[in-house]
Amino acid sequence: MQLFDTSIEHIPHRIALTGGPLAGKSTVMEFLRQNYSHKAEFMTEVASMLLSNGYPQPGRDIDYSESWLDYINKVILPTQLNMENGHLHAAQAKKKPVIFFDRGLLDPAAFMDGGKRVLVEKYGLNLEALHHRYSMVIHIESLACINPDAYNQLQGTNPSRYDTAETAIQRDKALIEAWKDHPNWHFVSAEGGIDAVLQRVIDLLAPILDVEIERKWIVTSEAASFIAELPSEKVKQYYLRLPREQTELRLRKIGDKHFITAKSGKGFKRTEWEQLIPSHVFDFLVVPSMPHISKTRHYMWHDDHKLEIDVYDRPEGLITIECEFNSEHDANKFKLPDVFHGCSKDVTDVLEYKNYYLAMANSP
Repeated sequence: MQLFDTSIEHIPHRIALTGGPLAGKSTVMEFLRQNYSHKAEFMTEVASMLLSNGYPQPGRDIDYSESWLDYINKVILPTQLNMENGHLHAAQAKKKPVIFFDRGLLDPAAFMDGGKRVLVEKYGLNLEALHHRYSMVIHIESLACINPDAYNQLQGTNPSRYDTAETAIQRDKALIEAWKDHPNWHFVSAEGGIDAVLQRVIDLLAPILDVEIERKWIVTSEAASFIAELPSEKVKQYYLRLPREQTELRLRKIGDKHFITAKSGKGFKRTEWEQLIPSHVFDFLVVPSMPHISKTRHYMWHDDHKLEIDVYDRPEGLITIECEFNSEHDANKFKLPDVFHGCSKDVTDVLEYKNYYLAMANSP
């Protein structure tokens, strides 16, 4: 099998989630999808897709056999590969730096005598290339490994799941054996329940998902008339916590959407976590005396990048441009459109143009 499509540009973070039955992968994937779909692409599990859509299932339609396993592997492996490539193309087209795969190409090894050695030999896979295909592998432990009784109670909720607690434990151990030699493999314990599992996964992914790479420029009034013609919306930001050792906590209203945001770090690569919140929570938390800024944000696309051009109410006449990037390399090579040449200056590292500094300096 040809594991790489040279027409796909490099997607920095290609993350496979794996684990035994009832590990909580679906819950984790749904959380990630709800919170990070703006920067990540998601691919569903191929085996579950097949079994829940009519593929003959052991115990329901047919007896389990080595022949059945061989047949389904011959469907899963090329389907997995081509679906992954399709989602990689989508991530490339959408300029998303992260993609999550629900299982990876080594997962069928957990069902085979001889594990990954036999899988690789039988289906013509290159193990080194396969490892390189995924930048990170996260193994989430099956519930069966720590609480077989609870597993048995929940096992019947998925019509495509036919593993007993005993076989689920075996699958989990086999998946560990299949993936543990990956250079960036991580094990997530099932202890503490799904909330604890989710927290451990979030902590692992925070350095990838909660990173903002952004540059900032100031623009002179020469470009004001051009900017005024661009699509726009009002932005208000209130600061709950002003920076201490490069950290801040703010509330933001953009159009009719409301957010809470935490930021830390300095320079153009910072940690940023942002969550959409209900408007009544925003109204409850905001106090008029808080340091705040008010501005009109205009939008412009240039060279596949979205420019956010802010015209501030205070100080009057201040105009800035911000742009986010998928990598430091992209940030360093980026150049503003010609219309801003000669009337812009990079202020990414200048404290006086940070939003929280402007909020402190210009609030009544």
